[in-house]
Amino acid sequence: MAISKIASAGVASDSIGASDIATDAVGASELSDSSVDTDAIQTGAVTSAKVATSVANTGRNVAFSMIFGSYQ
Repeated sequence: MAISKIASAGVASDSIGASDIATDAVGASELSDSSVDTDAIQTGAVTSAKVATSVANTGRNVAFSMIFGSYQ
C-alpha cells in the first residue's frame, strides 16, 4: 500500500501526461461511456476480426442490399 494518497481534487488539470501512466494501467473498466471517440482511434486499429461478425458484415450487407435489393 502506498505511504500516502493524493485525492483526485488535489491533482491539477492536465498535470498527468501519457508518460506518467504505466503501460496497460488503463483498461476498459477505467473508461467511461463515450470516453474514446473516433478521433482517438488510430487508423487501422479496429479490424473486422476485433468486432462482432454482425458489425463487421454490415457494410457488405448494405452493399449487397443496394445491388441486389436484399441480402440475407
